[in-house]
Amino acid sequence: MDNWTFSKPDFVFDTEIPDYTWAGHTFFAYDVVRNFKPDVLVELGSYKGTSSLAFMQGVKDSALSTDLYFVDCWEGEEQTGFYTEDVYTQFINLADKYFKNLKVHPLKMYFDEALKQFKDKSVDVLHIDGLHTYDAVKHDYDTWAPKVKDNGVILFHDIKVPNFGVKDLWAEVKAANPDCIYIEFEHNYGLGVMIKDSSLSKIFTPEKIKEIVDYYYEISSEYRLQQRIVELEHTNLDLDNGAKNLNRMLREVLAENTELYKKIDDLRSELDSRAVKAAISVRNVVRNIKKKF
Repeated sequence: MDNWTFSKPDFVFDTEIPDYTWAGHTFFAYDVVRNFKPDVLVELGSYKGTSSLAFMQGVKDSALSTDLYFVDCWEGEEQTGFYTEDVYTQFINLADKYFKNLKVHPLKMYFDEALKQFKDKSVDVLHIDGLHTYDAVKHDYDTWAPKVKDNGVILFHDIKVPNFGVKDLWAEVKAANPDCIYIEFEHNYGLGVMIKDSSLSKIFTPEKIKEIVDYYYEISSEYRLQQRIVELEHTNLDLDNGAKNLNRMLREVLAENTELYKKIDDLRSELDSRAVKAAISVRNVVRNIKKKF
């Protein structure tokens, strides 16, 4: 690579994936392929295929013979939620519809199961986007990093999500590998880029990195807007659910209080009844005593 070339493709699949969590990085994913020209690209966690299809189009438009491996159980997980077989079916259908002649290898399995299919230092580009707990993403990085070539590239999605472990792992990776080149995107939950080939620092100067970050931020404006809309919709839904839960709790408290007040009234009535009976009993005893005397 002599320089970083910017592109602005028209994605053929653009209107068919209603998922904006990754869409803001599709232009960069496309250019990763165009610029690095990988022989082998591996993605851990493909979900609906937003990033996958961007990689595919980069390969197609560059007329590359890249082997594209997309590893996912396509079941979902605790953070994104679980889903049905329809998501995998849609992924396969879109890949066949637009990129049938590419060397696309969907591996419907867990990440650890796929490891044995790859030799160490055989992968040019690795994209990590699985379960985002710290332990899970650290395991993915520790087990798959040896598969990446010494001049390879590793992408980490969601590095800017506060409650995801990717953020902490990303900081550790940078501290442990100071000779690598790093690019950080903050939009669409953040994308961390680790370029292992330090000789490329003559291309990826601080000025160039800033230009790259600014370019893909600006070009993703439509997706960032859509993402913000989705986030606001989720916030409104959360607030609505919160209000409903609060109303439910208040009703439960009111019902409990009503029941409690009834019990108190019943106890009072019972005590009053017992008090009356006791008073009558005492009077009868007193009368009987008086009769004897």
